[in-house]
Amino acid sequence: MADAKHLSFLFGCELTAAKKEFAFEEEEDPNVEHHLLLHTVCLGAGAPDEFHSVSLVALDHSGKMTTVPVATLKPSVQASLSLAGLELAPPVLLRLTAGAGPVHICGQHVLTSEEMFSDMESDEEEEEQAVVPARKRANEASPTGGTQKKLKVLGNEGQDKILATVTPAKKAAPKNGQNGSIPSTPSQTKTPDSAAKPKTPKSPLPVADIKATLQQKVEKGVNLPKNKEKFSNFIKSSFKVEDPKVLSELWAFTETLKAA
Repeated sequence: MADAKHLSFLFGCELTAAKKEFAFEEEEDPNVEHHLLLHTVCLGAGAPDEFHSVSLVALDHSGKMTTVPVATLKPSVQASLSLAGLELAPPVLLRLTAGAGPVHICGQHVLTSEEMFSDMESDEEEEEQAVVPARKRANEASPTGGTQKKLKVLGNEGQDKILATVTPAKKAAPKNGQNGSIPSTPSQTKTPDSAAKPKTPKSPLPVADIKATLQQKVEKGVNLPKNKEKFSNFIKSSFKVEDPKVLSELWAFTETLKAA
């Protein structure tokens, strides 16, 4: 997902003779992707001095489940092994194929969501819309001093826009015996309308770019929604696409990727 928000949680499990398998599975959600990052596999205290082997069962690049041995440990030889952040998409099965354990596996459960990022971006945009302070409104009602004062408001694009220009009142001339001048009247320009510009909706990506993104997800082993309705909701949320024809075209495209 482009510009996605990542959340990471601690992951750990234990494999023993009584429980030789641990399954990492998550419910399908078009707005959230789950990944498992494995960092370390090590023997627990009390593990017998024999070989203890651990295998992984996960999706390969073609979408098929495959079994791969990842560690063989022995207390007197090597009691722990780093997996260097091995990243997997669910479903993942961790299996103790030899020995009695206990074998401990630790890592991170990572959630990726573009919707989280979009919500945070919307909140930031709302905070950017400033309100004219009360002090400036008071200055507009009764200006003092010998210089012009300009009221400003922060626009949508972060640029200051002049709302009004107020000219302070000049001191009135004496009524009797001083040149007979007429008191001046403060001039004030009319405040122009300053309606906020409407927020421009984001345009959807070209269909070719969306197809390329979907193909990359499939190649990385990411599970896409398996039925058309969930898939359509996923495309609407992730790529802002509403056209039924485009949704049908993308659904047919992903079906060909799964069949490949």
